[in-house]
Amino acid sequence: VCSVGVRRISLLITLQFVSGTAAFAPPACLRLKRPLSVVSPTRPLCTGQRSLGALKCAIKDIESWEAEFGTLKAPPEAVAARDKTDLFGGFGDMVKGMMGGSDEQTIQASRETEAVRNGPDAGVPLLDGYEIVAEYPHTPESFTQGLWWCEEEQKMYEGSGGTDFSHGTRLSRYDLETGEVEMGRQLPNKFFGEGIVGLGDKVYQLTWRTKVGFVYDRRSMELIGQWKYDYEGWGMTTDGKSLIVSDGTATLHYLDPETLQETKTVVARIKGFKSNQMAPLRRLNDLQYIKGDIYANIWESDRIAVIDPDTGVVWRMIECKGLVDESDPWIQRFSKSDRCLNGLAYDAKGERLFVTGKLWTTIYQIKELPGKGDQMKERAANPYG
Repeated sequence: VCSVGVRRISLLITLQFVSGTAAFAPPACLRLKRPLSVVSPTRPLCTGQRSLGALKCAIKDIESWEAEFGTLKAPPEAVAARDKTDLFGGFGDMVKGMMGGSDEQTIQASRETEAVRNGPDAGVPLLDGYEIVAEYPHTPESFTQGLWWCEEEQKMYEGSGGTDFSHGTRLSRYDLETGEVEMGRQLPNKFFGEGIVGLGDKVYQLTWRTKVGFVYDRRSMELIGQWKYDYEGWGMTTDGKSLIVSDGTATLHYLDPETLQETKTVVARIKGFKSNQMAPLRRLNDLQYIKGDIYANIWESDRIAVIDPDTGVVWRMIECKGLVDESDPWIQRFSKSDRCLNGLAYDAKGERLFVTGKLWTTIYQIKELPGKGDQMKERAANPYG
């Protein structure tokens, strides 16, 4: 079967037939580490994988997915994957300005700059390092957009986005130690999944440019609600009272988890390492609330920002350069943008911080090393300094 045909067929296949839903719970004996859509005849199957002939796949009616999500219509600007040529932030902002950026982007940037100008000053953030404590398996084909650790279940939840080289947009629950998926949801192709978080008995999931969020029952993963917003969906976390959402800019949106209405916004701000000037910290991606701070991935950066949720001030950065093995042939298949650091989760009871990246083969438990950032393999100079 040609690669195009395989990708199409993969949208219609699940490892376990569940009538009328998009739920999946593949048996461990049948779970491929790499799905059919990206199995390459030139890359040998890893230990524990099965040949394609050993799979007993059941055809799934894709219309049942569309029926469940059918009340939602993707706007014309919705796309299947984030454009690799997206020039958001840094030098790209200047180029956009010269070429004439959208009114919405210009207004948003102006608001953030004004908020920083009128906000508190702060010192240059401390640069911390990391130490790897443990490693856990991660599905390589997952274009990770969000992680969430469920304390009650002691399970990891993951939200992924759909691209031609990934397993699509999913919400999955899996065992951290083995990586085996226990249950999940496969979204229709028109939705590009983004950040996730759980609160109480619900799990919330963002989508990117379709600007629609989904609400699921945590235990059954049945879709029980949805809401719309007027910005791009990127990352999400909770402080136990509000949902906190990033949109790729420097703005964090606080939502009431019951009404899903916005209650306030906070602009992340940082003093540049070189310029010594306060500026908005844009491209905030996946988020994780930890001990009163918001940890934030920064798209295409190897650093994690630690943000004061009240002032938006970035008072620490964690340098994660060198965490992923750039010499890995699997990682080298993808652009640096597509394989970037993204995915934060925290086990509050065990005080474990988990990090991963898009298309990575591993979830890392790391320990922060205060003030040791300069000892890590430095990436490019801070783009905001």
